[in-house]
Amino acid sequence: MTISQDFIDFVSEQLEGLPRLRCRRMFGGAAVSADDVQFALLMDNALYFTVDEATRPVYEAMGSRCFSYLRRQVRVEVRRYQEVPADLLEERDRLLPLARESLDIARRQRKPARVAARKTLAKRPATRKAAP
Repeated sequence: MTISQDFIDFVSEQLEGLPRLRCRRMFGGAAVSADDVQFALLMDNALYFTVDEATRPVYEAMGSRCFSYLRRQVRVEVRRYQEVPADLLEERDRLLPLARESLDIARRQRKPARVAARKTLAKRPATRKAAP
């Protein structure tokens, strides 16, 4: 799974207008986030948006498939991400509403940040060696 910089740049231009848009390379692809919320993936020069149970059928009706990869000769499907049909990538007016919807879904699905547990180490009594 690889992705070209040209594709990353193209998708970034098409999604321009989303707040604090960022594409960060990872695992041969890229994570797409807005307002520090990841809502999309770029893999193999395809764009995948975050979906939920209500929006997945809309993507499937457009002929979309979920993101998947091979692991130990087994295909793993990541149903949280559905491929954005290639023809929509060219139509910014149709793409942006889907991106905003995906961002909203990702915000709702986002897990709250973990509060780091503070560990208090018991202080050991100072030990001194006796002077010789």
